[in-house]
Amino acid sequence: MQSSTSASNSVANNTTAVNPQVNAKENYRVYDGKPEDGFHFFIMFDDGNRLYFILYDNQLAVIRPNIKSFIDGWEGYAKPKGDLVIPKEIEYNGQRLGVVAIKDKAFNGCDKLTSVVLPNTIKVIESGSFSHCSRSVGVLILLEIFR
Repeated sequence: MQSSTSASNSVANNTTAVNPQVNAKENYRVYDGKPEDGFHFFIMFDDGNRLYFILYDNQLAVIRPNIKSFIDGWEGYAKPKGDLVIPKEIEYNGQRLGVVAIKDKAFNGCDKLTSVVLPNTIKVIESGSFSHCSRSVGVLILLEIFR
């Protein structure tokens, strides 16, 4: 586990304003985004995995961090790996916001993911969200709505 100083330094290159909001209960920190790449903020878990989000209508969607890249939406960013649990809501700027969507190609090419757990707040999973995850040998746990 990284100390918060080294964690802040390691993410400084990918943010315009590093202002972590610690959420120790859920084992992640929230960092301001990089608008030119298209995300409002990201969270970094204790294990180093990151999820990138856009905010719309007071709700959140998970996106790929580099929407400018048509080939690899993770170009210049570390891809998540291992077991990933997407939180159902995130506190950002003093508001609790629900995670409701996984945008197109959000995890495209994240071939080191072994499992992903989606919260029951997800209403939309867009096309290609988990394409080219060839090493993923684990489980994608879907909510009741998709069964």
